[in-house]
Amino acid sequence: MISAPIPFNEISRLSSLHDYNILYSGNETNYDEIVELASFICDTPIAYISLIDSEKQWFKAKVGIDITETPREIAFCAHAILKDDILVINDTLTDKRFADNPLVTSDPNIRFYAGAQLTTEDGFNIGTLCAVDKKPRKLTEDQLKSLKFLAKQVIRNFELRKLNSNLTKQSDELKEQNVIKDNLLKVISHDLRAPFNSILGFTELLKENINHLSKNEIKLISSSIAETSENSYELVNNLLNWAVLNQNDEKEKSIIDLQEMLKQIISVLNGLSTKKSISINTIFNDTISVKSNYDMLYSILLNLISNSIKNTHNNGEINIEIDSSTSEVQIKISDNGVGMSNKQIDKLLNANNFQINSDQKGENVTGVGFSLVKNFLQKINGNLKIDSIIGLGTTIIINLPNN
Repeated sequence: MISAPIPFNEISRLSSLHDYNILYSGNETNYDEIVELASFICDTPIAYISLIDSEKQWFKAKVGIDITETPREIAFCAHAILKDDILVINDTLTDKRFADNPLVTSDPNIRFYAGAQLTTEDGFNIGTLCAVDKKPRKLTEDQLKSLKFLAKQVIRNFELRKLNSNLTKQSDELKEQNVIKDNLLKVISHDLRAPFNSILGFTELLKENINHLSKNEIKLISSSIAETSENSYELVNNLLNWAVLNQNDEKEKSIIDLQEMLKQIISVLNGLSTKKSISINTIFNDTISVKSNYDMLYSILLNLISNSIKNTHNNGEINIEIDSSTSEVQIKISDNGVGMSNKQIDKLLNANNFQINSDQKGENVTGVGFSLVKNFLQKINGNLKIDSIIGLGTTIIINLPNN
């Protein structure tokens, strides 16, 4: 037996195959009908649609055989995908490539094989439509022509299947975006109106009573105005980030030095952490990089670290660790702040986008920041886990593809 060599364009060929997302999918009537028709036209007891993956031959549809896959090294179709035209073996016992092949010497005892290439629109042979018999034979020109025509129908079905899948995905994404936008408008209406009303109220109080207020009272009111303004600015900034980045292509990726990104974020948040005398420690040895969307990942880490600072007591500590020893890059942000209950964690993780949450003081604040984190993590194929104990602190773990 002679196994087929690997095609020179194997990486691109496999990529084209995987784009269809059809390997190991369930039975589908249109493909079953094509192999039935191929068997009828070619007058063979066996017909199948074979797809050649990196290590296996897998049958999308079949008639006359029970097996669903074989090792690639014994696949007739692995030879067929190397050719530009249909591969025909009238008698396998007279062909040194196949005479002692297990598929010839044992079940299904192939003696005749004809495989028409499944050629994608971009020119890659990803498999074959085959007609097989247990005895030597020949096909007529009309039968060969029909087999090649049916192979083209298989590819057209693959393309239609991919198109429908993409349309469904786009439709789902549009529905999700519409839900997010509806919730976003509710948050804008609630969370922007309240702080501005508060600021207007405080400024009116100062304007009308400036000559009657003590220095401490003026200082207290001014501090309230400043704090409310900072919260409003952060809210607006998060909303703008979400709006701008959602218009961009989330697939736009670059190589990101995580240590450098964290240094920049810690520097940006230095004023907030210094004000509370909070130390931020980074724990990593070697340079660790990921391939991801820079702006989205930056917004995720900025929001989470900023939130950790806000929920950590004065003179507290925040530790940031990075680990790339597994198939994922793990970023762990731990603080010794107020912590959360399991109920609060579940509510935070499972809430719809842009809900209203409560801060450590029990005051109503926007959930835009965390909703942005969840939204962006989903877009960059990341995930998040929260461990927390009330009074002891919170650990947030982000997992990103290690590519």
